[in-house]
Amino acid sequence: NFLVKKDKTLIIKTILILMFLFSLILPSLLHHTYSISFILISELLFYILTFVVGSFVGIIFPLVVEGHYTKGGSPIGKFYGLDLLGSVFGFIAASLILIPMLGLINTSNLLAIFVFF
Repeated sequence: NFLVKKDKTLIIKTILILMFLFSLILPSLLHHTYSISFILISELLFYILTFVVGSFVGIIFPLVVEGHYTKGGSPIGKFYGLDLLGSVFGFIAASLILIPMLGLINTSNLLAIFVFF
């Protein structure tokens, strides 16, 4: 059981590092593909990157919930509610405050730093 918990912690840490790197790389990827006149490549890259981010969240969410639940924590509804609330605040903060004030690249860098805190 300890090894399984250790493996899940390693998976969560690895995903967080990948999300950090993804946040740093995303602006330059989008900028370089946007400068290319091929709109199809930009759209395809957008869908691939959206799938990658969704996969990261889809993998990490059940691991965190299961880790908390095995410690005698509350059921999944609490985590799902907090996840939705965080999504709403994140959307508002990013789209209405951070991106207009800092720009896409600086916002991505700032969010990459927040992954570790």
